Amino acid sequence: MHLSKGTGIRGLTGIPVKNDYIRRPLLFAFRKDIEHYAQEYGVHWRTDASNNTNDYTRNHFRLHVVPEIEKVYPSFVQNMAQNVHRFSDAEQLYHHAVQLILKKLLLHKSNEIHIPVALWLKQPAPAALLFEVLHPLGFSPDQCSEAFRLKDSDSGRYVQSATHRVLKNRGWLIVSELGGQQDNHFLIESPKDQTIQLPGARLKINKMVTVPDIRTAAPQTALLNMDELEFPLLWRKVKPGDYFYPLGMEKKKKISRFLIDQKVPLHEKENTWVLVSGNRIAWVGGMRIDHRFRITENTHQVLRFDLLPENAGI
Repeated sequence: MHLSKGTGIRGLTGIPVKNDYIRRPLLFAFRKDIEHYAQEYGVHWRTDASNNTNDYTRNHFRLHVVPEIEKVYPSFVQNMAQNVHRFSDAEQLYHHAVQLILKKLLLHKSNEIHIPVALWLKQPAPAALLFEVLHPLGFSPDQCSEAFRLKDSDSGRYVQSATHRVLKNRGWLIVSELGGQQDNHFLIESPKDQTIQLPGARLKINKMVTVPDIRTAAPQTALLNMDELEFPLLWRKVKPGDYFYPLGMEKKKKISRFLIDQKVPLHEKENTWVLVSGNRIAWVGGMRIDHRFRITENTHQVLRFDLLPENAGI
C-alpha cells in the first residue's frame, strides 16, 4: 500500500517487531499458520467482522489484490516477507550513512540549522539528505521538494511548515523555528552591574571605572555615555517604524533599512532586539549604537553592555 501511495525506504519496512513499548511476537507468522496451530491445540479465537469488508484499503489489498498477484506469482507473500527484512536492513544502513553525512555537513547555531549549499550539493542524494533534515520538523514531502528548489533561488526566498522555516540566504539554507523568540521585553531599572537572562542569550551590564578605548569594542558590545541614558531602560524587539542615528551619522535611519544595508537575513531581522532609553533607541543589539549615546571627550561615566550567547562564560 505504501508503495502505491508513494513512500521512501522507511515505508517499505513494514510494521516493526518492536516499537517503543509495543512488542509483536507473532509478526513472523502467516495467518494460515496461526489458524492451523489454534485448530490443532483447541485454541478459540474470534475474527473481527471488519476483516471481511472492503471498507478499509488494507482489506481490499488483502482480499482482492494479493490473490490476483498470487495467481501469477504463487510465492508472492513469502517473497514480500523476505523483501521486508531486506528493506529493513537497507533502511538501517541508509539511516547510519545519513547521520554520518549530516554530522559533518550541518552547522548548528543557537536554535538554527545552517546548511552550506555548495557542500550540500556535492553529497550523494542531496534531496534525500534535505528531506531527512526537514521532515522531522513537520515539512511534508511536497514542501521538502519545494525547499530543495531553493538551491537555485535568490536570497530571501523560503518555505515553511507549521513550526519551522527554511530560508535561502546567499550560500546557505537556514532552518529556524517560527516564533522561536517570544515577544517579551525586559526592564533595566538601574546602572548596577548585572546579567539579564534573555531568550537564547544574556545581557551583561557593567559600569566602567575608566573611559575605555572604543576602538576595541566588538559589535556585540555597546559602550554608552551614561549621562545620556534615562532609566529604566527597555530591552525589546524591534518594531515597524523604529529608527535611530547610526554611530558616525547625524541623520536618522529606519532600522528596517539599516538591517537591509547590513545584509541581515530575514530570520535574524525578526529576532533583532533594541535597547531603548526614554523614547530613543540607544543600541541595535549586537550591531550598532546610536550616535547620540557615543562616548565623547566630555564623557565621564560609561555603561558597558555585552550581548552574549546563552552558554558563554561570564
